[in-house]
Amino acid sequence: MKRIAVFAHYDKDGRLSNNVIRLIESLETVCERIIMVSTNLLDEEIKQLPTKVQCFVRENVGYDFYSYKYGIDKIENIYTYDQLLLINDSFFVSSSFRMEKIIQTVDNSIFDICGLIDSYQFNYHVQSFFVALKKEAILSVWFKNFWDSVTVLDRKMDIIFKYEIGMSQSAMSHSLLVGSCFQWSSKNYWNALVNSYKKRNVKLMFLSIFSYKYLREGNASHLLWKDIYDEFSICKWEVVRNYPEAVTYIEKNNEDALEVKDYLNNKALFYIDRKIDDVLNNELSTQVYYSAANLVNRFDSKKSDVAVVLHLYYLELLDEIVSYLRNIPMQYDLYISVVSLGAVFEVEQRLKYYTNANVYVYCVENKGRDVAPFLALLNTEILERYTSVCKIHSKKSLYSPQGTNWRQRIYGEMLGSTSTVLSIVNKFKNDNSMGIIGPEESYLINEEFWGANKEKVYELCMKVGLQKEDITLSFFAGTMFWFNPKAISLMKNLNLTIDDFDSEKGMQDGTLAHAIERVFVPIARHNQYKILSVQDLEAEIQDDEYANQRVPVL
Repeated sequence: MKRIAVFAHYDKDGRLSNNVIRLIESLETVCERIIMVSTNLLDEEIKQLPTKVQCFVRENVGYDFYSYKYGIDKIENIYTYDQLLLINDSFFVSSSFRMEKIIQTVDNSIFDICGLIDSYQFNYHVQSFFVALKKEAILSVWFKNFWDSVTVLDRKMDIIFKYEIGMSQSAMSHSLLVGSCFQWSSKNYWNALVNSYKKRNVKLMFLSIFSYKYLREGNASHLLWKDIYDEFSICKWEVVRNYPEAVTYIEKNNEDALEVKDYLNNKALFYIDRKIDDVLNNELSTQVYYSAANLVNRFDSKKSDVAVVLHLYYLELLDEIVSYLRNIPMQYDLYISVVSLGAVFEVEQRLKYYTNANVYVYCVENKGRDVAPFLALLNTEILERYTSVCKIHSKKSLYSPQGTNWRQRIYGEMLGSTSTVLSIVNKFKNDNSMGIIGPEESYLINEEFWGANKEKVYELCMKVGLQKEDITLSFFAGTMFWFNPKAISLMKNLNLTIDDFDSEKGMQDGTLAHAIERVFVPIARHNQYKILSVQDLEAEIQDDEYANQRVPVL
């Protein structure tokens, strides 16, 4: 078996720790060559490396995945190897650690890509601190495509989702088998449940009520640190930093206590102070990263004058919506709000090959229907860079048998053909006074459609400067339309956040979201912007012509 390893190294002092030396010695027993990629190893330390190790020192950017890519690029004739090991120094190895034992398990497995530990946290993946790629993976089209796509990313969250999770997911999409050496047993599930209770992991405890298998959505290297240490003689350094009981267990077992104590005394604080601990273990950090407020940090640069804002509560409608979005004939930015982290990753995965748009997915609490997520995005001011924006959502109107027909009619009016979209976009581009263009059949002005919202609409409009006598009922039912962000800029002065909305209870009328649905048009007109229907892009809407208009679901 011809085997090569790429070993990603970082040490705050540029030194070789005893732990790293032990790991390299273990790799020597199973590999013909070791490509070591360090971001700061000192010259005098490099001289101590065994002859099998070829060391490269690169700039300290991009974390371990860029070191993996850097090392892979240094391998001549990589296709002549039967196996490629990707390993970093983020875990402790005890004196009883044997790489041969792990490699035997890898070789006996059916997997083309075999990690030491896998996880279903957010999406299935093998953890990247140890991954073995067999010949089938190395020779695949996926291998070159994936590693060519790896670039320097400075945000740990980007690396985790695009590369750690992305590596497993993209490999599986190319029909490669992905799995791990560690296989969960009934004892492991029980220990995971006990540890979830000890660590007050309410989410895992709740999910385990429905099926014990949901415990695998936790991080096994944390939940089952003892089981993994007993089986493989390793322990992740962040576990050592954060789990005193793990330190006690290691100290109790053998002479490895000195190595662990040295780490805690000289290095642990460095990582804690810089918050380098794996953010994958902190769901709150993940939620912050995928919030609307953080979109400004995730946004690369302005590439289009056109954007679409989609609230996707019903994931099953994504394909239908995309079929309409394909009618947008230019590159655009697509902002998608969803109500769970799981939905974030599902949407990103399903749209990863959608090249028509630059896709940005953000997560919101399930409040305020499509309106609260829209305001969360509007408040970031990120929409102000666009000339025209299309606001849509996955509307079902389950209370009416006409819900599907109505939704599809709205989509059809707004996005039904390339010529329709082009006409709308050009209207905004050529007329700075254009405010809102909406679906003809959804425009309502009849007093009966105030519902239980009249006083709240007055309150909201007056809060941003409208006079009560100037406020009339005029709105696009369903809250889907094209708009100029400048036309509704006053809505930011409402200072509404997701916390101002009630939790979703399926109410058909009388909520804050229903009131806001009715303020878009009055605010745009107050700002001296025009309101048009898609059916007639040459003349402003005359309200008196819509006095008898109805929509099928209201």
